[in-house]
Amino acid sequence: MPVTSPPNSGPLGRSRSRISASGYSTWSRCPKQWFLTRKVGLSSPTSVFQILGVVVEDALIDLLMHRPDNFSSFEELHNWAKQKIPGIASRWFNIGLENWQNTTWRKEGLEFEELGVNSIEMRIQNGLNLFLGYVKLCHDENGGPLIDLFRQGKIPFEIPAPCHNELPHYPLPDRIPLQDKISKIDSKQVTWNDLGSSASWQECWEVCRPWMKDIRITQPQRMYHKDGWAAGELDVVMRWDGEIRLIDIKSGDGSGPFSISLQNQLQFYDWLWSESFPSKAKMLAGWYLASGEEKIVDVLQIDELQSFGQNLKRIHSEMLSSGEGYYSFENASLECYESAGCSWCAVSKSEDGWMNEEILSSIIPSLDVEISTPCHEISEIQSRVNVKGRFKGSWGPLPNSFNEPVNGGVLLSGQTIIPIEESELGDVIDLHSYEEKDVVILNALSGSSKGKPKLYLDKLTEMHTDELGVDFTRLGMLRSRANIEGYVIATRYQKGTRIDTSPFTMFTFHVFDGKSVIEVVAFGTMITDSLINMRIGTKIRIIGAEISWRGGMAQLRLNQRSTRINLEVPENQS
Repeated sequence: MPVTSPPNSGPLGRSRSRISASGYSTWSRCPKQWFLTRKVGLSSPTSVFQILGVVVEDALIDLLMHRPDNFSSFEELHNWAKQKIPGIASRWFNIGLENWQNTTWRKEGLEFEELGVNSIEMRIQNGLNLFLGYVKLCHDENGGPLIDLFRQGKIPFEIPAPCHNELPHYPLPDRIPLQDKISKIDSKQVTWNDLGSSASWQECWEVCRPWMKDIRITQPQRMYHKDGWAAGELDVVMRWDGEIRLIDIKSGDGSGPFSISLQNQLQFYDWLWSESFPSKAKMLAGWYLASGEEKIVDVLQIDELQSFGQNLKRIHSEMLSSGEGYYSFENASLECYESAGCSWCAVSKSEDGWMNEEILSSIIPSLDVEISTPCHEISEIQSRVNVKGRFKGSWGPLPNSFNEPVNGGVLLSGQTIIPIEESELGDVIDLHSYEEKDVVILNALSGSSKGKPKLYLDKLTEMHTDELGVDFTRLGMLRSRANIEGYVIATRYQKGTRIDTSPFTMFTFHVFDGKSVIEVVAFGTMITDSLINMRIGTKIRIIGAEISWRGGMAQLRLNQRSTRINLEVPENQS
């Protein structure tokens, strides 16, 4: 069973407080790179090869999800599959082209159109050859030990391999509206031979078809650690003979600077699989589609799993404590390792001046930012506070702004009522048990929602019913808005589908005020054409942004009714 549900019905999507395979790989290369890209969310320009990697993976899965006819030879099976490649490659090339055109910050140089459909066809063909190698092996073993179960109409796996001719398996079927579920498919049956007879090529394709991320499903198809602090999404699980082979699909040839991360990524999956299921992976491999190479990685031995997990737990703890609030180039504690993927983390400022300032100066007019009234420095944004009052009206779990289930309620002190909400489900143990009690809340994050003050509770927040000798902030004095000014140094536009199939749009960008950086986010109708078309290096003035928090980092949200924005496009971009 390659997918599981998160404990306590926690968030299905990516979470900044979980450790993932790619996050572990990034941290292993450079912890500061992880902190800036994953926790601060500071992005870099998207390259065509990032887009290519996503569509090529889906294109290969698209091909393997087809069901072949009953051919009498391997050559006929191979030719049938090859004939499908041009149509599949064309469709996914157009999807990649649309994704590239919707990217707000592109890496200069190569355009996606220049890659051509042939680059996708070649990679699909190489992936097909790697898969057919297993089909041949299965045929040499006369279908392997599981073929008779298939012939009896029994699926050996709790979650079958996705197939265009079978209905999809939804990880959370109750969250999908009935009208949005796929119920009509082009039915095509397998011609299963009698028990004990020779295996056909069609049968071997069906037995060998791996579990893959079903491209028809928008819900995350991940494994979640039982304690909720780790998660991973596999590409391919080959299991034709009952043994588990975990395979990661790569669009390159394995010669790039990121190839060193393959072992970290696959061994993370190896460990997470062993934590999730009673079986143990037999093989770990990367499929490099540009070269057609299958690169084998050493599996973790039984006696290595525990120490590997302990090391991951330590790294996860370091991730959570790596920083919070806002990021300042002046007092960054982590050191850049200058590894593959490092860019922003090489920039810093000390008493002696800037280091690697060209990374910033190449995209903004000046490293000095003039901040005029009523704007203030990012560093003045209030973060953690201690408050007290009566906890009432507990609710949840219910979806927050990111459609993730959380618990909440209100805090009452005198005539002031402040809503409170978990950053992630379970951040406060037994929150509902404090109903109608006088409480003291330590290290709450002071923010706002819909124009009003709000408190966010995360894993560093404590709730007590005893009076404690600490300084408190009056609820009526909580700061809910911020006015900032600076240069836009990163943008990202996301369109997607929530787990209940409803669409969402989100636009994020980062503002640099001469010292610090903060993430700004806009949802839905707040995303205007002027924001989407905003260039890197634009001077921006934001008045009345709502203070929010994400993974312990400050975040500003734009409110259509109360936020005012002024843009000054650099002269060379006007």
